[in-house]
Amino acid sequence: MTTIGIPPRSQGDWDVPADTVAACITLRQAATATHSESDRIAYGLDVQLVTHPEVCSHDEDYPGWAERVARAEAQNAAYRRVVRWNAAHPIGTPVTAYPGSRQGQGIDTATCSEAMVLGGHSAIVIVDGISGGIALSHIDIRTGGAS
Repeated sequence: MTTIGIPPRSQGDWDVPADTVAACITLRQAATATHSESDRIAYGLDVQLVTHPEVCSHDEDYPGWAERVARAEAQNAAYRRVVRWNAAHPIGTPVTAYPGSRQGQGIDTATCSEAMVLGGHSAIVIVDGISGGIALSHIDIRTGGAS
């Protein structure tokens, strides 16, 4: 059908890329077909992002963000490791500690503190007879009594 004096437009005349139009059609069909109000809202937001990509953030918008997230993930992992350790190993647990390096001679001892996160990144525990904390990665649990 033509409007008076205006020829029909072909897809090539659109000012919106064809893949964007296709994505919008697919998202709107999905929104119409769903019975979930939250899905309809999500599809509507997806259409908004597809049609207005300039509102999306990019790495260059937030310098250092990836590094900040990586540090937070590492810290989170350390805290989760400490929580698991403390749940399984009370103070006084017999251990073999490897100060400095696991390649060296292990020292049979026992823990004298709960595990903790040192400096926001290292999971450690304090053991009898060794000054400073020992990384949990340098501790082996011993079976039997304390040394």
